[in-house]
Amino acid sequence: MRARMDLTGRTFSRWTVLEESAETNSGRHWLCRCSCGTVKVVLQNSLTRGKSTSCGCYNLEQLQSRKADLTGRTFGRLTAVEELPTRRHTYIEWRCQCRCGNETIVTSHDLLCGNIKSCGCLNAELRKKRIAKVRQGLKKNKVENVVVSQLTQKLSKTSKTGVKGVNPCKQANGSVMYSARIGFKGKNHHLGFYHSVAEAEAARKRAEKALYEPYIQKLAERKKTKN
Repeated sequence: MRARMDLTGRTFSRWTVLEESAETNSGRHWLCRCSCGTVKVVLQNSLTRGKSTSCGCYNLEQLQSRKADLTGRTFGRLTAVEELPTRRHTYIEWRCQCRCGNETIVTSHDLLCGNIKSCGCLNAELRKKRIAKVRQGLKKNKVENVVVSQLTQKLSKTSKTGVKGVNPCKQANGSVMYSARIGFKGKNHHLGFYHSVAEAEAARKRAEKALYEPYIQKLAERKKTKN
């Protein structure tokens, strides 16, 4: 039988084991004294595996040692104005002035790590630029108010037939027919029901040729002329 481990008198980081405490379902516990003087019961596994190194004083000392005066320092668009007495998840909070004129409260951690660089105006501007870029791209691909790039989109990964616009449709008698559809200028056109995927696909191709192809050709000709 394996001998029970005796930790009495042993030191684990800032903990010194005084005596064994009550044993619970979570394991053996030991009464320990921290180097700062605090006495506390600690789980054996936490001691031997280094999960607990102090009563919490070590983390507090580390936090205080990292405390820096950020007054007047600039982080992106933010300038730290004053340290606040409040804390967020143990991090110091700072009142900051944004370049746009707004004020915001940011933790020292987010400032120093570059997680937050403005009051939110920077993200808003970047979002507007992205939207404008998308709209510009759509405009380049438009022919008579039809966005040609949308006509040639790839097949959806959720397709059950492997063919755009073709889906299985179970009938009342239990048989399966295949529905062919095509979207154009904001409307969804039903092309009919077919006994096979091949027949439905052929109907879809005919519709694409009649509705899509003229616009695809016009865009190709326009790009060719510009080049």
